[in-house]
Amino acid sequence: TNGRILYSAALLSFSAATNLVIDFDAGSQGALTLSDNVNFQQTTNRPSAGVKNFVQKFYAGGANRTLTWLSSWHTNANSTLYLTLTNGTIGIASFNVDGASETNVIVNWSVYN
Repeated sequence: TNGRILYSAALLSFSAATNLVIDFDAGSQGALTLSDNVNFQQTTNRPSAGVKNFVQKFYAGGANRTLTWLSSWHTNANSTLYLTLTNGTIGIASFNVDGASETNVIVNWSVYN
């Protein structure tokens, strides 16, 4: 299943392994309940100048869930291209971009119960 992360005030659920595209023009925040692992495929609407950001809340429902970032993105761990959420935990990821390329995407995250 392919999908876009869109602004949502409610929790959305995906029932299968999901490939997601982050649209930097789709709003500033969202929330997802994960029923499978997530693979981020790309971003769209990156700015040619300036900075855009998107904050996403993830809830690991039913089992541990892994979120995998693109290898061209920069992370707060500098080498970790994935985040594993333990069942029942919440992760907050901030996606920031400061240019027109995928190599300009920075993702930072934290996890809590």
